[in-house]
Amino acid sequence: MPATINGIGTTYAGRKNVSTQRATCESCHKLTTLTSYDTREFFCFVFIPLIPMTKYRIFDECASCRRHRRLPLVQFQQQHDNAVNPLREAVKRSPNDAQARHELIGALVGFSMTSDAEAEARAAVQ
Repeated sequence: MPATINGIGTTYAGRKNVSTQRATCESCHKLTTLTSYDTREFFCFVFIPLIPMTKYRIFDECASCRRHRRLPLVQFQQQHDNAVNPLREAVKRSPNDAQARHELIGALVGFSMTSDAEAEARAAVQ
């Protein structure tokens, strides 16, 4: 977790592939908005991000207490590709198969990618 003391330390900068959901936070147990996204950690001086460090996937960052889980982006992408790509291929092979779409949507929700899961669900309905 990034931390700064007197403006010196680390911070996150940038957000990509943002997914949000309304759920209960595991830490503070409040019903709030949980956000998952890709970001980069920076070393900062006087609260200005200067030196880029590691890219991370942030899971379920609570809007109230700001606690979250994180995984290096490279590791997340490997896990995501190994789990989701075969399911996407199964949907491409048989687009009318409801079970294949259900498994794909479940895998995307499992990776906290609710916006992609919603897009797949809308495509399934059409």
